[in-house]
Amino acid sequence: MKKKITLFAVLMVLLLSLVACGNDLNQQKEIYGVEKTAIASDMENMANVLISMDQETIAQNEEKFKTTVETSEGSQKEQAEIIYSLLQNWSTAAGQVGEFEGYGQMDIVKAGKTVTVTLPLYFSDRNANLVYVYKIIGSHMTESAINVSLVYSMGETMSRAGLNVVMGMGTVFLVLILISLVIWIFKFIPDIQKALSGEKKQQKAASTVQDSAATVVEEVTDDTELIAVIAAAIAASTGASTDDFVVRSIKRRY
Repeated sequence: MKKKITLFAVLMVLLLSLVACGNDLNQQKEIYGVEKTAIASDMENMANVLISMDQETIAQNEEKFKTTVETSEGSQKEQAEIIYSLLQNWSTAAGQVGEFEGYGQMDIVKAGKTVTVTLPLYFSDRNANLVYVYKIIGSHMTESAINVSLVYSMGETMSRAGLNVVMGMGTVFLVLILISLVIWIFKFIPDIQKALSGEKKQQKAASTVQDSAATVVEEVTDDTELIAVIAAAIAASTGASTDDFVVRSIKRRY
């Protein structure tokens, strides 16, 4: 019992320490070498730039940064990849948010070697979050990703989850039906094999009959020629006509 109480106390201390770390980051003026006011200003400027662009401008900038990603190297390529990904993200979200109404309270969270800064953006149709992700290197941090995520209500989230469940179950049932059809078809395979085997036997028998008939015809043809030769020989030796005698049978000796 004492061990359980001790373990519970340790877990509570760890949990409180994590919460304290989160609160400390939100209260600090400088976060791993970057001033909090600079982060807030940078995020608001980025939000203003995104909001000011129409779909055509977004598409043009996407193409521009895509080319930069393909042609550049090193840190320039990394920065271009971050902006290119952000533009792709915003291109999808821009048509769903409506008119911009203002900013929310910036929130900073640390997890492992990553610091995530979230700035809520309020719009007339749907709110969104501008998220900056920083990677901690030593006592400093560097920007590793920027994205925009739409905020969905609980009902929308549940409906999307329900739709995913239905689609998943539907896919499973379709696969099971397909497997059942394949198994059902297997019972016809022996009948098909028997039918094919019978056809082969019939073809073989017909081929044998044809060969036998050809042999008989050949033998009959050979006998007729042999009779004519024998008749001519007898007629030549006796001086009689071939019409005066008839060959009844021929016996072969092998």
